[in-house]
Amino acid sequence: MSELSLADAKKATRKAAREQVSKPAYYGPSSETSEPSLSDSTTEETEPADPGRVDHKSRRQTRLAHPSYDVQNLPKPLVECGCGSCPDACDPLYDDRTSFRNFYAQEECPLPQPMTLKRAREAYLVYQVSSYNSDDRTSALERTRVKHGKLLGAERDTFQQFEDVTQIFLSLRLSPIGRSGRWLEPVKLDNRLHDSWGNVRDVLDYHLRDYDSEYVAITATTVSAATPHRHVLVYVDDPDDEVAVEVAQAAVDSHVRNTDGAFAEDHPVEPGERDAGMVLHDPPRADEVSEDTWLYVLDQRGREAFPMTAATMQYVANQRPHWSLAPFCEDGKTGDPQSIKLEGGAIAWATPHNWLTSSRGFKM
Repeated sequence: MSELSLADAKKATRKAAREQVSKPAYYGPSSETSEPSLSDSTTEETEPADPGRVDHKSRRQTRLAHPSYDVQNLPKPLVECGCGSCPDACDPLYDDRTSFRNFYAQEECPLPQPMTLKRAREAYLVYQVSSYNSDDRTSALERTRVKHGKLLGAERDTFQQFEDVTQIFLSLRLSPIGRSGRWLEPVKLDNRLHDSWGNVRDVLDYHLRDYDSEYVAITATTVSAATPHRHVLVYVDDPDDEVAVEVAQAAVDSHVRNTDGAFAEDHPVEPGERDAGMVLHDPPRADEVSEDTWLYVLDQRGREAFPMTAATMQYVANQRPHWSLAPFCEDGKTGDPQSIKLEGGAIAWATPHNWLTSSRGFKM
């Protein structure tokens, strides 16, 4: 695609987005708890695995990654000077009017270090909004929008491919607090989720070996502490409703057993207890889908119609972290720059892992 055609495409996308900005089903994340007031220094209503009382001041002083982490694996705007002697221009937040430049602490400083979560949130917002408003760069929000239609379309295809779908819904969590009682670096938390995922997948493969199945896994962050956690949707061709909750229990047990910081008490597989594992023989469909979601699915998948998306898919797809940028990229700019959801977006940008993965047959 030429530079001109990319610019034209981006302008058209922005126009469509502005016309749909009043429809929260498009980009407004669904969450287990509402985001706490940003005037509060602590949060007492928290999601599973987060501490019962969150001290946001200390949490936001935690660095994205451990000092020993290779900062070359981080985006340049999320690395700052660690020697104390670099010129101000090395700071990615030195001048937000010239966000992308050829002079970064990651390359110039002898002791570069990951930013704190607080500064990373600020850099994430500055650089991603700059990308959105640029004609030659693509923002994380724009990539999320494109993938959204493909994601819903892939689910639609799976429902059509299988005779009768049973859905397994998993929520795999871990504590953001280490054994010392201190906040752990978000990149370390995401690495722990990633390292144990292969074991969970092997357990699912074993228990579903006699069935046709596909899966999609989406990593999101909690609204109480921006803690990474993984939601998994497994679609099983199960016309006789034979798949039982024991399959979900085995997968959750594998996660708890193989993930440092994951605990059984944060992963109940009991109805009505914010279940970490559920089996749905007749997956409920979302009550409604916004007009722009229909248009994006049709545009990306090239078909005339599709079944209503599952309520579980709507729930997890709306939690993808870069939706947090939407209020800052449309007319009006009504977003709160201190939002915990923006911190989740910064973490997603910082980590080396893909926060949206699927089986080969779940074609996005």
